[in-house]
Amino acid sequence: MAKRLFPSYTIAELRTAALNTERNSPEQIALLNREIAARESGASTHKVTPQIDHAAGPLAALHRACAKGEPIVEVRATLVPRFNIGTQFKSAGKHPRLCTVVEVLRTFNSKDELVRIRYVATHPGPIGGVVTDYDVCDTTIARGKLAEA
Repeated sequence: MAKRLFPSYTIAELRTAALNTERNSPEQIALLNREIAARESGASTHKVTPQIDHAAGPLAALHRACAKGEPIVEVRATLVPRFNIGTQFKSAGKHPRLCTVVEVLRTFNSKDELVRIRYVATHPGPIGGVVTDYDVCDTTIARGKLAEA
């Protein structure tokens, strides 16, 4: 069973290290290139195992991509709000008003996971002013859109 020389590094990280000629000697670069070739051909039998079990977590696909050496695109690209800016809905209550979504607020925790999405909505207020609500949930907008239809 062949042992990996750099078990915690991905192929992309090994390629970056092999290109760094100022820091690595020719022998080290040759060793890195041999390890890259062995991993790409499948000759290396050991698998990269993460220190933490990420198989059940929300970032499992990201960690599997890192272990395979695939490039990581934008993680937040998949987080899409339910309603777009400019969506109009009627507020709840005895005197419903026509509100407009003007901003989408996303809250992330320290693990960079989406915690919640809130909307900022405005409607005309008394004496020609504008009233802004900074904490509108998507259920309120969905209910107001149904009331319009």
